[in-house]
Amino acid sequence: MAEPVCTHIVITLIVHDDCPGGMDGFAAIGRLPASDLGRIKAVASPTETQWIADIWGDCGHYDDHFLSDETVSEIFGKPVAELVSRGRQRLAEINDDAANWLAKRHPFVRPFLPTNQSGALAMNLRILKKLSKRAVPLLAHFRIGPDELFLAERRDNHLGVLLMDRSCWDRGRSPHADLIHEREIKRPARDGKGWVYMHPPVHPLKGTPMIGGMDGGEQPEWSEQTAWEALRGFVRWNDKPSTMTDAEWALAQRIARTTPVTDEEINAWMAEDEAATDLEELFA
Repeated sequence: MAEPVCTHIVITLIVHDDCPGGMDGFAAIGRLPASDLGRIKAVASPTETQWIADIWGDCGHYDDHFLSDETVSEIFGKPVAELVSRGRQRLAEINDDAANWLAKRHPFVRPFLPTNQSGALAMNLRILKKLSKRAVPLLAHFRIGPDELFLAERRDNHLGVLLMDRSCWDRGRSPHADLIHEREIKRPARDGKGWVYMHPPVHPLKGTPMIGGMDGGEQPEWSEQTAWEALRGFVRWNDKPSTMTDAEWALAQRIARTTPVTDEEINAWMAEDEAATDLEELFA
């Protein structure tokens, strides 16, 4: 098999701490061209660090190389503290509590970031794949057996979440200006030949753990989602399983980047529904 051709390099921060909102994962800091491959390999660290250089190939696979704080600071021309804060902030963009927690501890983080209420997530396909792998052992507590688990094939399976990290968005050229995908962006091509587009990915990376099965009652249809999506749903809408320890339950919440729904949230939703109904009746 031919050696994969490098297409680009993504510098990623590894985050492991007790920040609320699931601050345990990976955040892309910046992107480098394939021409920097030799330089990155030459300065790669022989030991594990908090920085990873993801060498992406044309076949969708990637290779990891660790980098030192000094190397990353030199690459981007910024202090390490600022780069670390930038990465943690990207993970905090989906959780207000995490943003406020970070703002008190890292000087470059902006406080009070808005939570994305539309279901869009500040992560990319690589992070989703890693979190799905971590989710698999915990799914057994929710009666998900091996028969329901499988690995995604390249461009064959589908996502159920909207990923807003544009480093993983699909890009291409189209003969028309119609917007087909959610959050799709199109503009006329500079050469005048059609339109160029970019939109959130619809397929997971090859090898991403998936859960699938027939669903639909009398007319069942195939339904699938990544292991991380499944864990997120279980954590959000279920109590702690009796087979799960407190430590495992806390880990599940960190990986899923969510917490169980509260009575206060349910009451707030019911109040919103009642207000909307009253408004509809007023204008009926």
